[in-house]
Amino acid sequence: MASWRDGTKTQYQTYIKKWETFCIQNECSFLDPPIPKAVDFLTGLFQQGLSYTSINTARSALSALLHRKDNTIPFGQLPLVKRFMKGIFELRPSFPRYEAVWDVNKVFDYFRQKCNVSDLSLKELSERLTMLLLLLSGQRSQTIHLLSIASMELSPTRCVFQVKENVKQSREYIKRTQKLRDPELSQLLISYVKPNKPVSRETIVRWCKNVLKSAGIDTKRFSCHSTRAVSISLAAEKSGDIDKIISSVGWSNAKTFQTFYKKPVEQTFNL
Repeated sequence: MASWRDGTKTQYQTYIKKWETFCIQNECSFLDPPIPKAVDFLTGLFQQGLSYTSINTARSALSALLHRKDNTIPFGQLPLVKRFMKGIFELRPSFPRYEAVWDVNKVFDYFRQKCNVSDLSLKELSERLTMLLLLLSGQRSQTIHLLSIASMELSPTRCVFQVKENVKQSREYIKRTQKLRDPELSQLLISYVKPNKPVSRETIVRWCKNVLKSAGIDTKRFSCHSTRAVSISLAAEKSGDIDKIISSVGWSNAKTFQTFYKKPVEQTFNL
């Protein structure tokens, strides 16, 4: 687990806890269970109504976690497990949520209406920084939630996190929140209302949706997660370096990008 990225840990944590509970209830080994028991666990998730994508995440978590003494093949690559997942897909297929994505220029045009960061309220600054972190990194909200000032390098011209991107608003945000921060806590994003505690992932999602709505984007159609498709599609259009994009967002191959994230910009017309 020490080698897992923070985003991976967050993504897997829910299913590892469920797996731990399952092992206790079924009296099986946490790290080296009988394969049918692990498949039963995935079957239980299906019976609970979870999507193929969620069950596949649970499969990945088990594949990374289990250390079977009798076989060197990872759990997720076992023929039985691969057939099981194929059956799950047939019964409950996973399709891309969006056929097209919103135009990122709408957000930037909205930001330009009030481009002097010193004139922004702390609420506006927090929401804008959150949106820029999502767009510049192409990461999920749970990854942004885990960003820490302890792992941040701040200079007059750059603000570098583990996601390796520039964020102009970060300097202003750090300056404005410095006196509000608990010195023992390192999470980057904190609440703009007292007692200014570190925000939750749900708050980050809400801030993102506030910016989308203010920029004129339909939040009934597009969730916070849509920023990932927008960011990655724009990067692919501008650079064309698919291998670099895949590496930066943590994918193992281009299939996920091609299927779920490479989307055209939705065309809008003013009458």
